[in-house]
Amino acid sequence: MKNLITVFLIFTALCLNATIIYTDVSPDETLIDSIEIDFDGDNQIEFTIRTQADVNMPVVTWFNPDAGFVMVTNDEVEGLTFNTLIGPSSDFLNNGNHGAIDAAHATVIFPTGVDTYIGATFKLGANIHYGWIRVNWTSSTKTLIVKDYAYEDVPNTSINAGDKGLTSNISEASENRGVSVYPNPSDEFIIIDSKAFHKIDTISIYSFDGKLVLNSSTFLNEKININHLEEGGYIIVLKSIEGDIYTDKLVKQ
Repeated sequence: MKNLITVFLIFTALCLNATIIYTDVSPDETLIDSIEIDFDGDNQIEFTIRTQADVNMPVVTWFNPDAGFVMVTNDEVEGLTFNTLIGPSSDFLNNGNHGAIDAAHATVIFPTGVDTYIGATFKLGANIHYGWIRVNWTSSTKTLIVKDYAYEDVPNTSINAGDKGLTSNISEASENRGVSVYPNPSDEFIIIDSKAFHKIDTISIYSFDGKLVLNSSTFLNEKININHLEEGGYIIVLKSIEGDIYTDKLVKQ
């Protein structure tokens, strides 16, 4: 059974007053019949990704006329790269209430074998919001995997593809795990190791409700005591002396 971990990331010092609501699909979910996307966790589904049996391709569906995806044409969903801006200027074309991923008639091929982002827009109440869904599509096997998604809680505010709630200087190295935190899960301490960062400036640990529970300076390969933390999930935010940001999930046993 999948476990949706929604993190309300409200880091005003880092986010310039933006509030991004991030949901991790854990474990990653492979499309069989359909996958529901509930951006704000209110049990009112914004989107469904389903298999269209007659053509054996994924189709994304939305449920109100104000929603849609970034499209190449009026029925082709565009695959976006990391950090692409999604907002009012994006091409939210639509063909009624659905769009196809890697359609047979596609004018632009949806990326295959790599993590790709789908840009979304939808309404919560009377307010327009923007978000992203990270997927991995393998064309040869017709396999679609949904990994996570997020949206900007501030109405009419753009979001970058892959932004989970921190500043836009989250690097691709961070996305590719150039930094490791271990042991994880842990019950006593963690150690930071990095090939990407020369020196850590600060480490901050947040609870999933956005509360700062640890903030200190540290060194690479130095034990950091987390014995005082309650059991559960946390978000680690590391900042290097160069100003790069790395984030990861930590499980305290």
